[in-house]
Amino acid sequence: MRLPIAALLALSLAAPVTAQASRADLTTAVVAIDTGDLDRALMKIEEALADSEDFRDKDWPKAYLTLARTLLGLHTQERAPEGAVLRAAEALRLAVETDTEGRYERDIERARPQLMSALMLTAVNNRASEDPAVRAQGAQALTALDQAFPDSWRVPLLRLQLDASDDAAADCTRTLDMYEADPHSPPLLDMVWVAQRGALAVGFEADPADPVAALAFVARGQRMLDAMGTNLDAAEQADVGTYRDALTSTELTLLASAPSLREQAMARFEAQLEQDPHSLALLINYGGLQQAEDPDAALATYQRARQAHPDAFEPAFAIAAVYVNALVPVQQALLSTLDPDPVLQARADELVGLARAAMEAAHAIDPSHTEVLRQLVQLTGLQGDDEAFAEYRGRLTAAGG
Repeated sequence: MRLPIAALLALSLAAPVTAQASRADLTTAVVAIDTGDLDRALMKIEEALADSEDFRDKDWPKAYLTLARTLLGLHTQERAPEGAVLRAAEALRLAVETDTEGRYERDIERARPQLMSALMLTAVNNRASEDPAVRAQGAQALTALDQAFPDSWRVPLLRLQLDASDDAAADCTRTLDMYEADPHSPPLLDMVWVAQRGALAVGFEADPADPVAALAFVARGQRMLDAMGTNLDAAEQADVGTYRDALTSTELTLLASAPSLREQAMARFEAQLEQDPHSLALLINYGGLQQAEDPDAALATYQRARQAHPDAFEPAFAIAAVYVNALVPVQQALLSTLDPDPVLQARADELVGLARAAMEAAHAIDPSHTEVLRQLVQLTGLQGDDEAFAEYRGRLTAAGG
């Protein structure tokens, strides 16, 4: 049976009518964005996408871009529906994917900064939520940032700042590499913080630690501080000074922790002590470096620290530790023979007395320090001072030791 001409005409016109309607909704949505009617824009673009079977190829990137712009605009006005920012990220990704002719490349690029800002805000705000679903959106926002902006140093920086990095050292390296590759990037204290964070991750948190790699991070941070110059206001100068002190402290601690870097560490500590001869931290760490090879030099350094900081616990305890460490081999030698050498015994008695006096000085500063009390119990026992032995043992028990 042949269809009437009118029916054939109806069939041929059915598909174009649907396509024209969906494209009309798309056009209406674009106009609504331009006039600021974002609610109407969202309604029309969703209608267009829901009835889009006959979209032309060039309609898809325009539709996805329109959806992204609408959702981001609503987010800016704090009226966006739940999940709008993540939907906008996916829409913009699809706009890029379907814009094979580059027709909307400039419009997509103009939307990207707004998307980055919205995703970063979502990640920050949602990350600390007690609601697991909201926290999940924060994590998804970080993932979306990685996908949308793989070459931006701001993304790994944000992950580090949110303590959301699975590999802090890698994120620090990535952040600094991308930042330094951008000739338009001004020196930022944020990058110095990243260098410091990288040093801590590699030098202290990693297992095994790599102090040499950590020192490379420190050097990068120091170079960035140098690049900031001297034309700074008072607040900036204070911040630079704080970061420089932190990097120096990290550097010295790393040097002190690596036996292979002992000579470099000694030279660096000596240079720092010339600038700050009374620094308690420098003196204690420098003495620690000396102690392995020259206990007498270490003792002199600790005594210097004690003189400069008479109320500080660290030098008092360090002095006592030098005497205790010297006492151990003497005691072992005395116990290994049935006929003790009187000279050796006299030396042991002298060291016990010196160690006890130093430990009592440390105890006066920190009466509840259990290791000090434990040493005093042993030292008074060696001296045969039963009264003091019982007193210190009671204090040790009361302190939970």
